[in-house]
Amino acid sequence: MWCCITQDNQDTELTVAASHVLPQGIDVGKLEDRPEFIYPDGSSYVGQWNGSKREGTGIQVWKDGERYTGGWMADQFHGNGRFEHQNGDFYEGEFDAGAAHGKGTYQQIGGAKYVGEWQQDQKHGFGEEAWPDGTRYSGYYVRGEKSGYGELLWADGSSYRGGFLKKQIHGEGEYIWADGRRFQGQWVANQMHGAGTFNWPDGRSYKGEYYYDKKQGEGAFEWSDGRRYTGQWKDGQQHGKGIFRKADGQSLSEVWGFQARGFGLN
Repeated sequence: MWCCITQDNQDTELTVAASHVLPQGIDVGKLEDRPEFIYPDGSSYVGQWNGSKREGTGIQVWKDGERYTGGWMADQFHGNGRFEHQNGDFYEGEFDAGAAHGKGTYQQIGGAKYVGEWQQDQKHGFGEEAWPDGTRYSGYYVRGEKSGYGELLWADGSSYRGGFLKKQIHGEGEYIWADGRRFQGQWVANQMHGAGTFNWPDGRSYKGEYYYDKKQGEGAFEWSDGRRYTGQWKDGQQHGKGIFRKADGQSLSEVWGFQARGFGLN
């Protein structure tokens, strides 16, 4: 049985489709169609054999209702096939040596769906995933996790385009909130971390350094009316040396601390 199938599947009537292509490398002349074979555990197989091994195309049904229909080689799923769980989830696509490998679709009964590349039973390579609430992901996976470049669109209108690492936003990327806020820059473990630019819908902007979602280091904050602060930050506030330029162009050079006046940084 496919090693990574952990859920069960509905017991629906299936037949070996005539359109199934025999797996490459099979000697067709050695294949033999036989009557249904019942195993001691109650599972059954009907299809083609090569000597004592299932090979060619066939259907295996397990006692718990799980079912595989498709290509076989040396007693393992191989080539194109479909594996169905007892609860209705299914994988349909390419197999190699008993595992999902190549291109395929995994459909969950709840509506979530993945279409893309697989390697040894794991999402690996390029793929697209969609959820019932409208959330969608298009990008790369490594050993079952989002890694590399990807685009994630949430149901509320928020979006992210950029790097991922082990399912988390990581590296260079742009996040746009549903209310119009926008950050373009560096990320670590789902947090703004490193250099970046944050823009607000009302015209305010910040360009500089972040430390785990907070302004920290060197950065410049500009208001829509022309005011501007350029200098040092800590824990999201002006802290250290900086220059504040008024709307009329006059500049003040001061040292800021946590208790010093702020300038409406929201």
